[in-house]
Amino acid sequence: LIPFGLKANRVLVIAPSKTVRGQIFEEFNKLNIIHELNIFTKQETPKVFEVKKSINNDETWEKMKNYDVIVSTPHCISSKYDYVKNPNDSIRETLFDLIIIDEAHHIPAETWQYILKQFKNTKNILFTATPFRRDKKILPGTQVYAYPLSKAIENEYYEKISYLPIEINPNDLRIDTFRSSGAGG
Repeated sequence: LIPFGLKANRVLVIAPSKTVRGQIFEEFNKLNIIHELNIFTKQETPKVFEVKKSINNDETWEKMKNYDVIVSTPHCISSKYDYVKNPNDSIRETLFDLIIIDEAHHIPAETWQYILKQFKNTKNILFTATPFRRDKKILPGTQVYAYPLSKAIENEYYEKISYLPIEINPNDLRIDTFRSSGAGG
């Protein structure tokens, strides 16, 4: 909802992994939760692009102007990597209105910091469920919302986990067993 509330024209969403990137891409593509809540109609679904390969030229950066939402991982878009082309000034100034960082506790890593440096004049919003790092590095920005663990437990979003051990007979673990079942190898 944040990109809609801020009336952003073009949004970059950074995810920590391919799996999360794909999930965010699918959600923006369908906007299931927003449609279920009758906030927008199906006709108002944004044009979404999932960056699956590193961007190595200005033409690819320029093509992103054809989309409303671009979802990527740092490995595809951070100019900290030699194989990623830092967009030229013209592209940097006009490409994104908003950058959303998912799992923002990664932001102290140089690869993540470079993304914000690349687009230093673009608004950014950082989301994380773990705002305190073991290495004590401070996350940038101002905390605007916190949802305490006690409240998550109270609302039954988080519950006690029980350990259930699985007994495995080492004699039953053979390579041909895995191959015949279609697993691993």
